Amino acid sequence: MKQEREKQLIRLLNSILDASPESVQMLFCPFCHGGLSIQFINIQPVRPSSFKTRKRMSLHVQCKECPWDSVADGLPYQPPWVRKLGPKIRTTVAVDGRTASQRLSLPRTKVPLK
Repeated sequence: MKQEREKQLIRLLNSILDASPESVQMLFCPFCHGGLSIQFINIQPVRPSSFKTRKRMSLHVQCKECPWDSVADGLPYQPPWVRKLGPKIRTTVAVDGRTASQRLSLPRTKVPLK
């Protein structure tokens, strides 16, 4: 089970890295189908460094509905969607006008006080 979960996260990270601006906005959590918070970080060194294997680019992905997050360090290139959408985006998955948390929650009703 744990290996299958890791495979799903790797597939998601690969999809995010190669996605177009339009398709990255359609991605969702592989576990609960909720929206994602995605951030690309590119750290520019302040001064030249003797370390050639420095990990400067990373991708941070977090589900807004269930408690997991993932970080991919040492990316080889900037994803194509960053230029158009910016380095930080949030995807929204709505079915029938409701998000995943609204589908899973119970309807709120008022109980009359006696």
